[in-house]
Amino acid sequence: MSDYFDSFKLFLYERVSNPLVTAFAFSWLIFNYAFFLMAFSGDDAAIKLTMISSYYESPDWIGISNLWGRGVFYPLASALSYIFVLPWITKKVVKYHYEHSTDIKNIKSRAEGEILVTNKKASEFKAQYEVAEAKIDELMSKNKSDQKAHQEQLNLANGTIQKQLKSISEKDYEIENLKKKLIKLELDLSKSSKDIDDLQTLIKNHEFEKNLIDEELKSVKGELEKARLSSNGAYLSNNLTLQQGALHAASIAQQYQSHINSLNKLKSGDAYTKFENEESFGKSTRSTEDDKKK
Repeated sequence: MSDYFDSFKLFLYERVSNPLVTAFAFSWLIFNYAFFLMAFSGDDAAIKLTMISSYYESPDWIGISNLWGRGVFYPLASALSYIFVLPWITKKVVKYHYEHSTDIKNIKSRAEGEILVTNKKASEFKAQYEVAEAKIDELMSKNKSDQKAHQEQLNLANGTIQKQLKSISEKDYEIENLKKKLIKLELDLSKSSKDIDDLQTLIKNHEFEKNLIDEELKSVKGELEKARLSSNGAYLSNNLTLQQGALHAASIAQQYQSHINSLNKLKSGDAYTKFENEESFGKSTRSTEDDKKK
């Protein structure tokens, strides 16, 4: 009994291990799934048999009954395809996959080599970048220091310029005031010059009269002297008595002294003194303005 059981197991193993049987069985189960649905439905056995018989007797979509189509041809064709066609397709697919895998490996190897070279270059570039960045930081720090120093110098120069501009503004204001004073003095000087011209004309007239009186006085004094020295001494050459000649001489002397006093008064007057002072001040002011312009 044990031998029969072992032989049966061996038979089943051989059948199951046969690829055609296995492939046919799986294909038959797939194509005849409706059989299992009807067989395990909740209907009566008679109804199940009627349904199964009707299903397999009916033709399929190409006109073959389901008994031969789904029961034999379709599972057999699927099994044969699985045994003969699938290995060929698998061989092609594996070959294609191997070739492309090899190409991918080669590409990957080249890419890894390039990556190594790229990484090396990247390391070099990184080192150069760090050196350049450090140099840039140094230059920026130096630039900031230079800017700060230049700004301080600029502020100092601006302060000096502001002081000079303020001084120039003050000088300009002072010059404007001096110009106004000069214009006023020039106007006063012009007016005083006219007064002085009139005074000088008057002085010349008085001096002329003084000279005439002086000559007449000298003439009378000469006549008086001659009268004293003459023997009769009673009359002068112009029929004047000695006493009358003396009186006439005294009158001329008095007129002479009056002219002298008038001349001195004119020369010491306020207009003449004002003219001399304004002339002196104008010369001093013009000299000061010329020195400032220089």
